[in-house]
Amino acid sequence: MYRNPFDEKTEKYSKMFDTYFEHREVEKTKLLIKEVESNFGCFDDLSKARLSYSLGTAYADIMHLSQYNEECLKKCIYYYSYSIEVLEKVEIKEENKPYIHPLMMNLYVNYGNALDYIGRISSSIEYYKKALKINEKNKMVLGNLNIAYMKYTIFLYDYGHRDFFNMEAYDGFKQLFNLTFSKEDSINKFAILKFEEYSKSFSKEYVNYLHTREYNIEIKKYEKHEQVYRQWASKNNLFLNPLNDLYKDLRVSYDIIHLPNMTAGLEEKPIYHGMYNQFKEEYIYLRFLFFEATENDRIVHYADKDNLLLELDDLPLYSIRIEKMKTVFRQLYSMFDKIAYFINSYYRLGIPERKVNFKSIWKEEKIKRKLDIGENFMLNALYWMSKEIYSCDNFSTNPLAEEIDIIRNHLEHKYVKIYSEGYGVNPNGEDDPLVRYISEEKLEKMTLYLMKLVKEIIIYLSLLVNIEENQKEKRENIIEKRENIIEKRFDICRDEWKM
Repeated sequence: MYRNPFDEKTEKYSKMFDTYFEHREVEKTKLLIKEVESNFGCFDDLSKARLSYSLGTAYADIMHLSQYNEECLKKCIYYYSYSIEVLEKVEIKEENKPYIHPLMMNLYVNYGNALDYIGRISSSIEYYKKALKINEKNKMVLGNLNIAYMKYTIFLYDYGHRDFFNMEAYDGFKQLFNLTFSKEDSINKFAILKFEEYSKSFSKEYVNYLHTREYNIEIKKYEKHEQVYRQWASKNNLFLNPLNDLYKDLRVSYDIIHLPNMTAGLEEKPIYHGMYNQFKEEYIYLRFLFFEATENDRIVHYADKDNLLLELDDLPLYSIRIEKMKTVFRQLYSMFDKIAYFINSYYRLGIPERKVNFKSIWKEEKIKRKLDIGENFMLNALYWMSKEIYSCDNFSTNPLAEEIDIIRNHLEHKYVKIYSEGYGVNPNGEDDPLVRYISEEKLEKMTLYLMKLVKEIIIYLSLLVNIEENQKEKRENIIEKRENIIEKRFDICRDEWKM
């Protein structure tokens, strides 16, 4: 016996939004949005997830029916994120699956579409794949995923990487058109025509070439503990390697991305490659710490022995492992501003050092003009990723942004007590303004989110610089001015030197 877990009123609102979109009623849609948002707190969590999906879709409809509106796009992404946050943490009962799974399918697809639109192609791929786990034969999702693969190749400067993304796209379209189409499919003829156009864009010669390639890089024989670590990082898509978006095994368990070759004045030093080296090394260190904090056996660390602590009634967790996770969280957050310093220097924005952060750099007129021109898609992606971070004067697209910022502030300046969800927290009614409580499970989830965000930013930063350097060559006609510039090339730092 199946049961609809959503409040009847949420279903009514959903049908009203659909009707207004069908009849192109923009003003009525806006009024209904206000009504739903004002009554939002009256519903249970599952119904809020259903409403959030409707609100996200309604904001997208407004843009579709009128014109691009950044505030609408921010709200659209926020509500999709909120809905996903709720649905992924609730236990779905068997009787509710026929109602919740279709919602999650549409949610993942629409959120993936929104991420693709703002330039976050890597994340859009992740959510299309989540949708396919619910229904691996959904034709709309298969088509969108294949297009995302092809779009990513436009920005990748490693031709080998491009080939493998294109191969996955070509094989994906072949799989799509081998499926039987029916009237019940939620796909229109225009989408089918678009997918056909993309699938036919591959020349016969290129397809033959792709099928001579097989991504079977010889897997190194790792020691058992290293293999476990690399399998974990690959499965969670945490390698600084675009191919980790395609494959989740040891074949991609290496951090290959770096800054491309750059042109600079003869007297200029390679500061950007040095800084990018540091970004990568810090990220890899934090990734390993996070692995140790979450995946290793939970035994008392020898450094924790003979450490006199008082047993408090609110049952906080104390261990080297917990402190590792706190460190990862705090230092990942600090990397946002370091990346902002890179952008401030690279684009010569001239923002005073004490005022540089990953939120402020986008207010500068020079970078606003570049965003308006839209000549660097990766810059647009980083701009939208900055909206995932909390700011008191700017709307965040991440529903957890403020809480993440509060936790970070307490870790830096006050203190945080971690508790196990199995035992709960018992502060005994004491009001301690210096402490913030959070469960270990939630801290781990937030830390993984930050890790994926930083990983994505580091990769996009490399692709951004490559685009800028190519444009610089065209603007300045560098080929004819070799006497004034030098192309910076570097040797590889060997693994045996990293002692």
